[in-house]
Amino acid sequence: WRSSCLDAAGQPPPLAVVSVKWGKRYEAAYVNRLYSGVRRWLPDPSLRFVCFTDDAAGLDDAVEARPLPGNLSLWWGKAYLFSEEAGLDGHRVLFLDLDQVIVGDLSDLAAYSGPFAVLATDGIACELAGGGYNSSVMAWEASPFFRPIFVRLSPAALCFVHRFDHWLEMNVDGADLWQVLAPGRVVDYTTAFRGGVCLGSKEAEEDLAREGAFSQGSEHVVDGAPQARALGASGEPPPGAAVVTFPRSPKPHEVVEQHAWVRRHWIGDSEDSA
Repeated sequence: WRSSCLDAAGQPPPLAVVSVKWGKRYEAAYVNRLYSGVRRWLPDPSLRFVCFTDDAAGLDDAVEARPLPGNLSLWWGKAYLFSEEAGLDGHRVLFLDLDQVIVGDLSDLAAYSGPFAVLATDGIACELAGGGYNSSVMAWEASPFFRPIFVRLSPAALCFVHRFDHWLEMNVDGADLWQVLAPGRVVDYTTAFRGGVCLGSKEAEEDLAREGAFSQGSEHVVDGAPQARALGASGEPPPGAAVVTFPRSPKPHEVVEQHAWVRRHWIGDSEDSA
């Protein structure tokens, strides 16, 4: 791989921040709040915020809505981002899943100039295996080089490959990992605020039986995650965090009453700004 999108003056290509919204799982407010967070922490007037969606109703006028093909449901719409039809070629792309809260400066993530960056599953509590990819935050230079991620997506792949992240692992070898490139910039909510206990897990059910609900100040500490409990007890994301990601469950709207920082950064609640 080598960059092919420098202009005559040697400048990098323009940046597009991209998201995907499919179906009814996320309301338009999720897109609009992500857009607001990006604008707050990446104040580049030339930046384009693009949402690929099957339903653009309710999106902020400043969000550039583009259609998703009808045969790509759930997370598979991410594969479309690598198609020629997506119209992203010639841009640096920073992809952000909708179920995230922007809490700090995105400049170093947006400035990534390598071929492909993605999160590792390691350190993300609700991932089932280490050594893989989590596509909640990705960056790449859009060009035909990565076109196979889309064009190889056959009906058989859609049927037998469980998730887009697994498909990415099959097609992109040796990606740069955000945990190495920018340690601490992307924080897993469950690791930081739930002591690594995933909702629906055996540990979470034991918490519920013992205490009635998971308590942020609970004395229960998951083995091997004392630092996660410390972060949760602080009530704020750790210093230097830019993105708090919410893979699986819970989602931001489910914890908005629990955390002033979610209300401040996601809702824009000025009463919690002091």
